[in-house]
Amino acid sequence: MHETQSDSRQRWAFLEQLRAKRQKLADVLSDEEYSGIREIVEELYPDRAHFIYELLQNAEDTG
Repeated sequence: MHETQSDSRQRWAFLEQLRAKRQKLADVLSDEEYSGIREIVEELYPDRAHFIYELLQNAEDTG
């Protein structure tokens, strides 16, 4: 199956929206005011690979 230019643009737009949302979360987690949240996330996911796996699993679950 050949992907059309429109499909490609839609996928790119989706990825850009996802990146922007994740950037907001990253900004919060890097803010000292919210260091408690960052510590909780780091305790839940001490292994970066596990964290990435969870993100991928969540993405798969949504659609």
